[in-house]
Amino acid sequence: MRNQENDKFTVSQDDEKEEVERKILTLQRIVPGGESLGIDKLFEETVGYILTLQCQIKAMRLLESFLEEMEKEKRKFGG
Repeated sequence: MRNQENDKFTVSQDDEKEEVERKILTLQRIVPGGESLGIDKLFEETVGYILTLQCQIKAMRLLESFLEEMEKEKRKFGG
């Protein structure tokens, strides 16, 4: 009985390890240049990449608001 519990624990650990490895491989494909990075550097680059994407989203939202206002002004003056 004890041996079965150890086997289940080992399988569970193996499953978790495979899941972590799968997620790391996915992250390496998503982050530009990630495939050539070690795990520590990959995580650092991931943080920078996320911050860059957040800034791009903010800039696009500001541009969208600006263009919407321009369109409203254009319609207001009969354009």
